[in-house]
Amino acid sequence: MNIQWAQETLRDTLAWDAHAGIFPAADADLSGVPEWTLAGFDYVSINVSFDVLDRENTIKTLSWYRRQLGMMSNAVSITKSVADIERAKTQGKLAISFDIEGVNVLNGDVGMVLVYHDLGVRQMLFAYNLNNAAAGGCHDQDCGLTSFGK
Repeated sequence: MNIQWAQETLRDTLAWDAHAGIFPAADADLSGVPEWTLAGFDYVSINVSFDVLDRENTIKTLSWYRRQLGMMSNAVSITKSVADIERAKTQGKLAISFDIEGVNVLNGDVGMVLVYHDLGVRQMLFAYNLNNAAAGGCHDQDCGLTSFGK
C-alpha cells in the first residue's frame, strides 16, 4: 500500500470510530477529542454511559460533554445525521455523537430513547456486561431479549 493511495482513500471516505473508549464521567477531560482528526477520523461516537451508571449520572455526563465540546466548535461539531458528518468533514471538523451501553438509563421508560436522541445519542446497546430490563449481558446469565427489549 502506498501513502498516496491511503491519503486519497481517507480524503474520499468517512473514517468512523463508532465507540470512543473514554470513561463516561461528568468531570472527564475531553480536550484531546479533536486529536482524532490527526489519526484520520472524521466521526467519533463518545460513550456517555454503561450498565452500572444510572440515568442521573448519564444526563450529567451528557450535559458536561456537550458543554465542553460546544467550547471546541472550531474543531468539533455535535452531529445529528450523516449529512451533518459530511458537512463537518468539509469544514475540517471532527463530527461527534454519543452512545450508551445498556438500557438501564431508560429506567423502564422507552420514551427516554427520544430524550437521549435529542441530546445527541445515536447508538444504544440493549445490554452490555450485565443483564437488565431489555436483555442479557455478556458477563451475566444468558436470558436473551426480554419483553421490554422486544
